[in-house]
Amino acid sequence: MFFEEQVILKDFEIILDFIERSEKIELSATNEWLGSKDLLKLHEKLHFQSKFIPERCNQAHFGVLNTLLEIAKTARLFEVSAHKSKKILVPNPERIQLYREMSKAEQYFALLESWWCFLSWKQVYDTHGFYSQDMYELLSQQKPGVTLTINDHDLKRKGTLMLGGQVFPLIVFEAFGLFKLNWDAQVQTKPKSSFICPYESVTLDSKDGILALKTLILERPRHKWGNQDSTMTKEMREEMGGTDAIEGKLINLLLQAKSKMEGKPNVPKLERPLDHPFASAFKRAFPGLKVKKSLYPIQIVYQPGLYHLRISLYNLCKFEVAVADTVSLYRLHMIIQKLVKFDNDHMFAFYPKGKESNASGDFYVSEPGLLGEGKAVDMFTLGQMGLYVGQKMLYVFDFGDNWQFKIDVLAIDPNAKPKKDYKLLKSTGKLPKQYEDWD
Repeated sequence: MFFEEQVILKDFEIILDFIERSEKIELSATNEWLGSKDLLKLHEKLHFQSKFIPERCNQAHFGVLNTLLEIAKTARLFEVSAHKSKKILVPNPERIQLYREMSKAEQYFALLESWWCFLSWKQVYDTHGFYSQDMYELLSQQKPGVTLTINDHDLKRKGTLMLGGQVFPLIVFEAFGLFKLNWDAQVQTKPKSSFICPYESVTLDSKDGILALKTLILERPRHKWGNQDSTMTKEMREEMGGTDAIEGKLINLLLQAKSKMEGKPNVPKLERPLDHPFASAFKRAFPGLKVKKSLYPIQIVYQPGLYHLRISLYNLCKFEVAVADTVSLYRLHMIIQKLVKFDNDHMFAFYPKGKESNASGDFYVSEPGLLGEGKAVDMFTLGQMGLYVGQKMLYVFDFGDNWQFKIDVLAIDPNAKPKKDYKLLKSTGKLPKQYEDWD
């Protein structure tokens, strides 16, 4: 079957095995990337290898490898922890076991869903090399065996499509088995310009791949599926009854209404497990497809205690505060407003990954719906966010003046029982003026 044949599953298993066997893999402080030595060592083991790797390489130059590492991070198959002022990659045994207990089809959709729904493409890739959805619709309309030549007028646009990790998303689609890229025979050595596409054509070599591509593009567009909540805690899911429970209740209500109309009072409730919401759209492409297990939503363990935060506004002023786990992000916003003596008169948002991006839905905003698909700040507390020591968040206030505050998690004391929601520990610098004086 299509899923059992996908080499991307073998490469992902190689990455998981590498992570599990290695001890204290160091990551870069800014992007949380693997170092060049680890990248080269891991890259040699993979089936999908990048053709050109510069002498000074970083993770973005390793196309498929970079994507799979980001998927593993997004799916929380490994965590990032601080160790003596360094960031260390730590495997998450429970999450990895959950993945390995899946069937090949379930593993395939776990990776595809992670990439298509939860990974922030704007943060991981240079999106200037993106192609429009129309181009992929064109590919999905072809018959098996058709080869389309890449040229300046349709697929290949010189000056906008990069090599390595930036030949995107062509190489990732190929890795998922949706089509095959054919190397340009004229490209013998590394091109002088990194903005030249090294492929001459695309072959639609698999009927199943075409059907999967068609389903993904037409029924699972990224702008509709990038807003799933991957940070729901176990307590929140239990309170809501879970996705399956909610859908099951709706189905049962429909059955009961139908039974009353037909004069059948005692209709047994539907107890069967519901299908995986992402993979269910692919059933027409793959009749008999069974996908029950998923890596989402991620259930974050609540972390009680006292959070030691450093809040910096550029090089103007810094504050160190001890904040209780029960403090909501809205309350944290009000604390910061009080520290800098601003008027609470504009929208704001928190970005846990430290970068301003509204693409993936992985951010918290004062007015959900007006700014992408962010989550409500008054619905989440610090203890629910799965924060770790060394994490760098970004708090943006007033998207006109764009005040950007960096928030560093310096320490978490799980045994502390704070009596107040926060305490100011240290303050340095000069407070800025929110508005310039009017004449």
